[in-house]
Amino acid sequence: MKKFPAGFVLALPALLLSTVFLFSAKSTDAITHVGQHDKKHGLSVKQYEAFHDVLHPLEHEALPNKDFRRIRAKSALLMKRGLAIVKLGVPGGTGEDQKEEFTKCLNTFSKALAEHFTRSAEEVMATRSQKMRRVP
Repeated sequence: MKKFPAGFVLALPALLLSTVFLFSAKSTDAITHVGQHDKKHGLSVKQYEAFHDVLHPLEHEALPNKDFRRIRAKSALLMKRGLAIVKLGVPGGTGEDQKEEFTKCLNTFSKALAEHFTRSAEEVMATRSQKMRRVP
């Protein structure tokens, strides 16, 4: 079984935790579970819906089963969809009294994405460097 670098394994829970903070922000008007049948998870913002499509099976299936290969395979897509959330910023419909807290949660989420990306890039470079040293 292939082992994954500790940094990668540690970065994913940080990303998941920051996602929980972001989804738990008091922005109930902007990102709520709505009873729309055309949305798989019922989230009212498409960027959040797309992110959740990737996150949910990783959090509830892959992580509990220690399926790190599956997590790693989906990490780039999760990152891409997370960056779409950051790019969106505070969604329209967020109440004025909720924007400050939502912005803080969004910043926490953005930092977790950046940390995950940095760790992943460093691990790739370290692995390549090790492989190059082995070449005669």
